[in-house]
Amino acid sequence: MKQAILRRFYPLNFPLKANFRFRTSRVYTITKKEFKEYENRKRHPEEEPYEDEIRKNSLGCLVIESISMLKPYDALYEMAADLRPQLLIIYGILSFLTDEVFDPTQCFNNESFVTGEDVVLDTPKPLLSKEGENYSKDLEKILDLIEESKKDKQILLYSLFERWRKALFLMKESDGNWIHVDEAVLAYIHIFEVLSDEFKKQLKTEVKENRERLINAIIARANGDDNKKYEDIDKLITEASDNRVTLKPKVMCMLKEMNLLNPKTEAIIVRFIEHRNAIAHGRKDLYQDKVVFPLKPFFSFIKDTNENIEIIKVFAARVISQYIGLKRWEPEWRWALVIAPPPFNLVKEFIFKKSYQNITEADIIDGVFDGVDPRSLYIYYIKNKISFDDLENALAKVITSSTLKKEECQALFNVAVILADSKSIDVANTAREIVRKSHTKQWYFYSNIRDALKEVEYYNKTLFWFPEWLIEKK
Repeated sequence: MKQAILRRFYPLNFPLKANFRFRTSRVYTITKKEFKEYENRKRHPEEEPYEDEIRKNSLGCLVIESISMLKPYDALYEMAADLRPQLLIIYGILSFLTDEVFDPTQCFNNESFVTGEDVVLDTPKPLLSKEGENYSKDLEKILDLIEESKKDKQILLYSLFERWRKALFLMKESDGNWIHVDEAVLAYIHIFEVLSDEFKKQLKTEVKENRERLINAIIARANGDDNKKYEDIDKLITEASDNRVTLKPKVMCMLKEMNLLNPKTEAIIVRFIEHRNAIAHGRKDLYQDKVVFPLKPFFSFIKDTNENIEIIKVFAARVISQYIGLKRWEPEWRWALVIAPPPFNLVKEFIFKKSYQNITEADIIDGVFDGVDPRSLYIYYIKNKISFDDLENALAKVITSSTLKKEECQALFNVAVILADSKSIDVANTAREIVRKSHTKQWYFYSNIRDALKEVEYYNKTLFWFPEWLIEKK
């Protein structure tokens, strides 16, 4: 057998520093100047320097230098197949930690050669940083865990990084056009599915305990005193049926073990499992006779215009990090929990208990009560989960007390569009003022103010004042 080296160069359009070893590969970064010097050394004296757009615009290069042992009958190019699994793992780790896609097609320069003698790669202390954010400790943890793990766990880790990288690739390709979003959601949910299998033992224990409690409660009720207090059999039956070893209970069990289970995370999982089931099982209701901007190139099974795919992306990343014991994705996860809408049961409680009467207008705008804010109330209104009266009662004092400042107008714009039809003169007039001021200052989050009407109509809601105002304004 003979030793050969494959050296691959990837252009960088963001600041990255890397230096680590994985298996028989060394991964490191070089500056633009260093790469130019390297090419000049390789260039024939009579050959003109070559510079394309990649070389001109890059901030340097990522280099992956790999060693492969060739069999006597192997051609040099066949080492690419031998090294590809290793390279894909490296791409996965880099993509996960940097939130940037790495793939083989990005390689714009490579060289391969047989070495005259055995070469041993350096094993530096792992280094990885992007734009000032240092991921070296997390990288070292990942490399150490892979090294010390058995084959089954190694394969699990590789699968998690690979699915996350594939989903990230699909999301980047879908930026601005939604072309692969359905497929990206499947990939992110697959991460939960694969990882939750590691917690099936705990779930099976819970299922067994719940069934035993149910059997004992039924026997006790059948043989016992009517005056004695028994466990709620209906509740036990529900628990027993809910805890079958299917995707949702598996994921909930995993989140519980990771200390990530709360009302918001449960709602996120329930929502995205519904998306996943619609996509994976090919439901017939793909067609839509109404669409809203941004226009998609294909019909999508994810029909919720307010769904934020970034949330499930960050959630999947945080679950992987929690499983491995990394700090990566903690800030993004805190942000995702803030922007994720509160579960409907909390909104329902907010309205039923009239909690809005006990907090300030500023607290309502800031979502102090379990994240229930004007935006979440708007979302549940257009989805027919709460009534116009519910929306008005909860936000009337917020609307009428508005000082028409930028932050207030941005927070209240969508509900103002709806409450402009209120029978209350004070509420209607102030809501209309919020809409007018938002239009004048462009304090709304649509590319065109008419999109606010299109979104409400998409959910089969009818507005009166707002469309008339749009015609008058025009």
